[in-house]
Amino acid sequence: MGGLRLAALSLVFLMAAVAPAAEAAIALNDCYYRVLHILDAGPFVVVHCTFASDLYLKSTINSTLPPLKASLSKAEIEAAIAGSVPSFANWKGRYNLGDSTVPAYVVTWTGNLRLECGGVSVPQGAEHDYPLDFLYTLPPTRNSLNELLQAMGAFKWPEPILENTVSFAMAVSSKVGPTAIPNVKALNDCAAAGTLRVVWDQDSSYPGWDDRNPRNSSLWKFVDASGARATPGSGVAVTKRLLTCDVEAFKTFAETRMTEIVNMLEVADSRDSSESALNTYDNFRNHETFMACSIVLDALFKKETREISLKGVRACSDNNPSDPCCSESLRWSDCCVPGDKIVNVSGLFGGANEQEITSRCGASNVQTVLGLLQSFKEVLVAAQHPETGCEAAAKERTDDRLWEQLSAPIKECGRLVEDGKSTQDTDTCNGDSECWTESCVSEGDSSRCAAARGSTATEPILRCVLSNADRELWDYLALSLDIDSSKVPSLGDGTKSWSDVDETEWDTAVTSFRDKVGVPSCAGEYQDTNMWCTVALTKSECKSIQAGGYSVGWHKMVVWIDNGATSDPNDGWCKHWAGHIDRGGANAQTGDVAHVNDHMSDAENLEQCKAIFTAVNYICSNSQHASYNDCTGAKVITAGKDVAVYRLKTQSVWVKDDDTGHYSEQQFQGNASMCEAQRACNWDHSGYYTGGDEQKCLTAEGLNVHGRAVSLSNSGMTDPNDPSKKTTCMQCWGNRCDNFWASSTPICGANAYRGDQCASGTGGGPDGLAPLTASTIETWGDGAWVKCRRENLTESASMCLDERVCPVPASEEYQDENDIWVRNCAQSFCYDPSITLPQNCSTEGDWWGKMWNSGVTDAIMTHWDPVWRQGNGLCKVHGSYNFQTYSWTGIYEKSVCEAYNMTWWEGRIYKPGQFHTPQTCTQYCDDGTWPPQQNCKSGTGICDTSCAQCLPDDTNLKGGVCTYDAATNPEMCSQNETDGYEWDYDAQACHKDKFVGGSSACTNLGPSHSFHTCQGRDNSACTQYCWAKAFTTESACNANSNTWWMWHEQRCRVHHHLADRATGTTCSSLSTHDTCNLERGCWWDGSACNGEARGCNLMGANHEWVGGTTRADEIRSGMLRCRWDEYARCGTQSTCEGAGECNDWWAYGGACLVPHAPHPQYGHTLDCHQRPSEDSDFKYQHAGLAGCIVTKKVNGATMRVSESECGAYQGARWRTRAETSSECLGHGEVCHSPYNDYDIYGGMVTVARCETKCGNVMSPAARWRAGKWSNAKARPLTYAQRSYDKLNVWDLKSFSRDKFERWVYGGIATMIAQAQKTKIICKIAPFATWIPVFAAQCGGGGASPASNSIQYTLASNTVSCGNLASGRPMKIYDGSLDPSSASCSSRRAGSTKSAEVTFQKWVPIATASTGGSGRRATVCSAHEVIRNANGAVVGQKVGDGLIGNGVTGFNLCINPLVPEAERCSQYTIKDIVTVSSTGVYSQPLGKTVTVNTQGHYCFSGATSGTAYVPVHIQSGWQTVNPTPAPTPAPT
Repeated sequence: MGGLRLAALSLVFLMAAVAPAAEAAIALNDCYYRVLHILDAGPFVVVHCTFASDLYLKSTINSTLPPLKASLSKAEIEAAIAGSVPSFANWKGRYNLGDSTVPAYVVTWTGNLRLECGGVSVPQGAEHDYPLDFLYTLPPTRNSLNELLQAMGAFKWPEPILENTVSFAMAVSSKVGPTAIPNVKALNDCAAAGTLRVVWDQDSSYPGWDDRNPRNSSLWKFVDASGARATPGSGVAVTKRLLTCDVEAFKTFAETRMTEIVNMLEVADSRDSSESALNTYDNFRNHETFMACSIVLDALFKKETREISLKGVRACSDNNPSDPCCSESLRWSDCCVPGDKIVNVSGLFGGANEQEITSRCGASNVQTVLGLLQSFKEVLVAAQHPETGCEAAAKERTDDRLWEQLSAPIKECGRLVEDGKSTQDTDTCNGDSECWTESCVSEGDSSRCAAARGSTATEPILRCVLSNADRELWDYLALSLDIDSSKVPSLGDGTKSWSDVDETEWDTAVTSFRDKVGVPSCAGEYQDTNMWCTVALTKSECKSIQAGGYSVGWHKMVVWIDNGATSDPNDGWCKHWAGHIDRGGANAQTGDVAHVNDHMSDAENLEQCKAIFTAVNYICSNSQHASYNDCTGAKVITAGKDVAVYRLKTQSVWVKDDDTGHYSEQQFQGNASMCEAQRACNWDHSGYYTGGDEQKCLTAEGLNVHGRAVSLSNSGMTDPNDPSKKTTCMQCWGNRCDNFWASSTPICGANAYRGDQCASGTGGGPDGLAPLTASTIETWGDGAWVKCRRENLTESASMCLDERVCPVPASEEYQDENDIWVRNCAQSFCYDPSITLPQNCSTEGDWWGKMWNSGVTDAIMTHWDPVWRQGNGLCKVHGSYNFQTYSWTGIYEKSVCEAYNMTWWEGRIYKPGQFHTPQTCTQYCDDGTWPPQQNCKSGTGICDTSCAQCLPDDTNLKGGVCTYDAATNPEMCSQNETDGYEWDYDAQACHKDKFVGGSSACTNLGPSHSFHTCQGRDNSACTQYCWAKAFTTESACNANSNTWWMWHEQRCRVHHHLADRATGTTCSSLSTHDTCNLERGCWWDGSACNGEARGCNLMGANHEWVGGTTRADEIRSGMLRCRWDEYARCGTQSTCEGAGECNDWWAYGGACLVPHAPHPQYGHTLDCHQRPSEDSDFKYQHAGLAGCIVTKKVNGATMRVSESECGAYQGARWRTRAETSSECLGHGEVCHSPYNDYDIYGGMVTVARCETKCGNVMSPAARWRAGKWSNAKARPLTYAQRSYDKLNVWDLKSFSRDKFERWVYGGIATMIAQAQKTKIICKIAPFATWIPVFAAQCGGGGASPASNSIQYTLASNTVSCGNLASGRPMKIYDGSLDPSSASCSSRRAGSTKSAEVTFQKWVPIATASTGGSGRRATVCSAHEVIRNANGAVVGQKVGDGLIGNGVTGFNLCINPLVPEAERCSQYTIKDIVTVSSTGVYSQPLGKTVTVNTQGHYCFSGATSGTAYVPVHIQSGWQTVNPTPAPTPAPT
């Protein structure tokens, strides 16, 4: 019920309000008391006293203020005390006290009175903390708890203030002390002895109590008109209140207020509103109208505790501490099994109080009342039954833990969808099924889930809810959407899948859900839409302290927002970036914080906004905390500037009414025009590239990311019809669009494979082009590695790939089919353009001899390549041999080539543009291949899970590489160039380019061929790297530019381009061209060896090579660069379906897991956060059904304990992510409730115990989901002009997280309300129905019953008409109603898919004339009411009637309440009859009756609205004739 209720219910209340009376000396006239009872809290005593004259109040704060009459209105008091007394002293207002508000006189009227009882003095006070006992001030009404319970959320019915009256009450506890009355008996004894008194006490001292309620600091003292106080110690006696029952008033009261309570439960949408109904129940039953008649009934009989025999009951019979029925703590590992037991039950009928009956009802009514009591007494058994009684039946489904247990799995759905998280709350995804938006968007090497906001978010959020909600909760959530939960079933437990969801019903659910959680509001990519706090600064002033344009941190206090609705470039707003400031510093209110918050009212936010900009009276561009003189950046004075707040996003805010203390929900509408006024880049909403600069957005030039100049691969896109307009290709979801990562303009690259060596390696060629300058701007996108570009030759492949030199453009022999680069002209070399015939170029035959004999000094070695020059051949130059010095000079550099008067070809590659025109930027195939294709090919697919595997960095090498080991240098490899071999400088190996095939295909190419692949290697043998052992944390590792952190291995490694092998030789120590060029990282400049060798041994101390050192290891490290990818895509359907994923995300990175633990007293599962820990630094985290994760605090940060530490914790085991189905099952099984997966019984470890004996469910702690292969999808793309457009849009049904949370909690409230409703109905309905019957006989007024029977509701439940089979049966003492095989006979108001099922009881009124007392002809004569068609008596009833409403065709069980002693032996056959509202029984129905373990008579096929009664009939009953012949029974 919450802390407020528990605190308040232990208090003493004083309720006072006064009406005018004749002015005289102040004195009390008379006092009376009555006892109230609060649910779960115990008795309260209320005292009412009348004044002999008007009450006045004298201020203790301002002695010059005259006495004020207590009956003044709030406004009159405010006017009287204005300027002299604080406003909180207005006793007609409200006062903030802790977490609640109370009527101000509760606090301001302390220290005036006390209650005396047998030496105990209870003073009047305001203290609001348990366990102090004192008088607590509240208004005097007939229902004295009205105001108090309303403060705790109960519905407050308007009631008149009792005139000229003082009222107070106190909680009566079992404590003993000078200020504590221990129990009601002690109070009654005091009243009987005349020692219960109300005494004036305005100055006494109470040691140990006054420090919290000082008598001399009360705000007001009670006085008369002249200001005189009452005589200290004077007072009056308190007598017991005698109430008079008014039956007609009682009927009206009970009907209207019962309806209100039920309605409160039906519409509850939070825990508070659900619990308020219980407080309202207390309000109801303690009202004088109800209590006056309740007292009449209570007086007619005695109650007792006695043993009763019950069949098939779960109850404690012998107080055996080893019996789970007697000890809740045992229910963790065992269950209370139904059985026939003798049970002690309190509050049972203990016999009639005939003396009281005679006194109250008159001698003539005694027999009638006795007969009524015989029928009524079963009501007491039904209410107190240990399993199906009012409290017992509701206990399981009203547990406070349900709120967190049921909401936790789904309340984060809104955040997951709006933030673009995967189904497992990660930033990456492998397929659409891992995203609630069903869109896993590729971003090159990784993919992420598309985010959604506004109205587009509602469907994926509902998808998330459906996949995670508890089954029973979903049924109630579905009811709120008015959908059939059998057609849209919960998927949370894994027993159903999306194939079970009806598409039409799903569409209905989405529409209804959108209406439930949507509001007209501002929706956008950024949640900077909630509340703006602005200050009236000019654009230049604002930007001067914005520190360079676009503020992205809280330390930059303001940001300028242009008004996109106007053309004025200086129109806009200077907005505080975060809307939050700690008011520290020299001019601060120390420790205070000012912040705007969309959950506050606009007026409250304006005050906070003012505080933000006036807290330090200035803004500093580089510090919000520094003093004015300490600010080293730009600063602007804000004192005296106008401030304003703008609410962009519609928000519901709870606003308190100061007069009533009630909180009411008010919706503050967002500002539609302001919402759409802010603009942003249409392809860069976040300003990541453009920094919010409009010009950069429009041109895509001058981009900067984290201080680095960057360019996008599609920055050059222009409108074909107007080249002055820049365009872009975007991928959009909802209203968010981003630059499409694969979109690029054509690239013509020169000297492409030598990095940024543009000056020395480019230029020349047929046109004698000048060398290129390497781009210093980092290009993002495909081709980023091409630093040397011919931007004027990109229009076509023929322009880039000079036909005078290049081969016919074509893919290379083994080039991947998806690779669109043209690389067959990439080689840079020296050639002789003057030789055009092969015979003039050839160096074959006796070339060396010819050169020697010719007498030349330098002989040029050439080679005719027939492929080049469009297949016409080209004479390539390789080197020169000096016959005098016998030395060889390789001609591999441009400068050397031109020194020999030859022509240098810079080598070019060409990539056509992709997704860069209106025709191509329409869609792409999301099948995981690179580069992406525009259309999906038949048969291509994608897997919705990952396949952990060892992969090369270049996916084109996934199949492996084939090396030719006989070629040990580039020259030897180039001799095989025409056969498709290339030299890899990183691995220093000659390999078959774009090799396809396995090991056998490689060795079939000839001797000295070796096959190498990453595939098939496990994690430990996959990655080879240089381990930087000095860096042991991620932050330290990543702070070093030469290293990066490997998350999976939790190690720091040196970047591959710095160290890719175990050992190396320093470049400067190598003295020859060949040895230099064969060392990775080294290069020969013609005279010396330069560069940095890549050996791990050269990196210094604390570095270690991880991996092998063989030649094969070097190829895997240098060429393939094998790496372990935990989340790699599955490439084929077979690998996909053979893979899968365990939902043990909690085990990522390893976890020390302990099993769930029970509450030591009550046996339920302890929440992981609630488990006791060894110290404050030792906590637990949730791990789903599997258990709790052990964590600890290190330097204030919470982290998991390590594997080495895990063994120190009792019952702990180290768990890692499961990689197979068997490993997933290895997490174990958990026993839980069939209705609530999180109601765990961890001690039940066998199916026999869990399911067979106890009726629970044994489920895996984690579930394995196999991979699913599906056809690849084409994703839409958007071609558009680059523009600065609306950042946000006004959405008429934008998703509201507040409304979503209320919907979730409303579903839980509705679910719990079913049990609460039945609990309250059980407590009130039978009594509210029976009380008028007794009161009419016993002086309560009103007419006698018009019928010889009564009918009342026993239970009520809302059901889904399409999913009745999954609903819980309604079980009560009188019977049970199982709707699983039924159908709805009606629908709830406003719903087409649900019904309200009510379970009612029909009871014949037994009086003296109907056999309620007196002599009987036979033991069963009072029950022989069953006749056949002939009118003959053929049987007897053995119980009362039960009625089910709302469904038909249900199974009904009825408790045969007639004792065995009142059953005649001749009636041997069990059957069922119906009974009319007038008490006429039908003939036997011939039902097949079975008897359940509780001894109830059960049958099927019951219809709605029919009263069924269990009977015993004689054999052959149809043919029995009467003697004499009476009226036959109805047929």
